[in-house]
Amino acid sequence: MKVKYIIIFLTAFFTTVPLKAQWIVAPKAGAVLSSLKRDGNLNLNGGMVGFMGGFMFKKNMGELGWFVQPELQYSYFGDGEQKFSFIKIPLVLGYDVSKDVNIHMAYQPGFLVGGNNDAKDIYKQVNHEISLGMDFIAGTRVLLGVRINYGLTNLVEDAMEVKNLEVKTFTTDLYMGFCLTGRK
Repeated sequence: MKVKYIIIFLTAFFTTVPLKAQWIVAPKAGAVLSSLKRDGNLNLNGGMVGFMGGFMFKKNMGELGWFVQPELQYSYFGDGEQKFSFIKIPLVLGYDVSKDVNIHMAYQPGFLVGGNNDAKDIYKQVNHEISLGMDFIAGTRVLLGVRINYGLTNLVEDAMEVKNLEVKTFTTDLYMGFCLTGRK
């Protein structure tokens, strides 16, 4: 299953080659404000502040302002009861509203790599999320952004064993990056 997502990431990345000045490559890191949605109820009081870090590879798609942006990131988040570590592969499609501001949406599969309370034994290994966000690029190098992520997957491995419990992720990423390749 993980091989399928790696192939999707590599395909998204290499179909936008050749690597030229049109690319913006940036490491980014920041805070993850998170909560888990249990049985339809979002637990805002039990949320936690986690962290995320990774790389983005943005490629502009001509003069119309559209871009694709495959990413690779590590994310640590949860709530008062459960904490998770995921490797995520956001596949972003966006639009440059101006030279400095863009809006974007993404599909991001995430792979569970750790957590507390035997997370790898209790929860599903793959989480699917959809995201909406906005980035601001200050000058030519500094990137500031926000992204809201909503989990589509019930993370409970066997919901019947756990009284039909449904657990989904809900996170907000606040991040900063540094564009290594600059922009036009």
